Amino acid sequence: MATVEAMPRPRDRSPDLRRAETVLARVLGTAPNDLAWVPSDEADVFVVESGGERYALKLAFPDEPAPVWRESRSLPALRAHGFPVLEVCWTGDQFPDLGEVFHVTTAVPDMPLRQLESAAQAGLLHELGQTLRRLDAVDWRSIPRALSPDDAVTFVGGWWRGKYDAYLSSP
Repeated sequence: MATVEAMPRPRDRSPDLRRAETVLARVLGTAPNDLAWVPSDEADVFVVESGGERYALKLAFPDEPAPVWRESRSLPALRAHGFPVLEVCWTGDQFPDLGEVFHVTTAVPDMPLRQLESAAQAGLLHELGQTLRRLDAVDWRSIPRALSPDDAVTFVGGWWRGKYDAYLSSP
């Protein structure tokens, strides 16, 4: 019988507003107003409006910078390959004096899947399957800071594998 790993539980904690405000003030050139915290188990994520634009700050936990560090280089590379990923506007690499691992992207609207009509859900899941098929064909070594497939399973765990395989096998 197959073993199914549970999805990791989110951290029970509060957001680090001070660090987020410091980073955003430097990056955006002005102190942020009305930060909206988006709970995440891999980083502190905040949505903020500035100059009529919506941005998302993903600020690495000090004890676990690797996921955000990898994304700050891999997302632009994936976007250059034509994948529909977030547009990275700024990263910690551009502001080394801050001593923080982060990236700021354009914010996208958030709508839970269950709020979509069933035809829209099916279309979205089909598109996700198509995108994963395309991504599966990309040589991971061409993406800066990407994990090898074996390292990805080790780092993330296997809880997602069944869903991924189902997306790849869908028409």
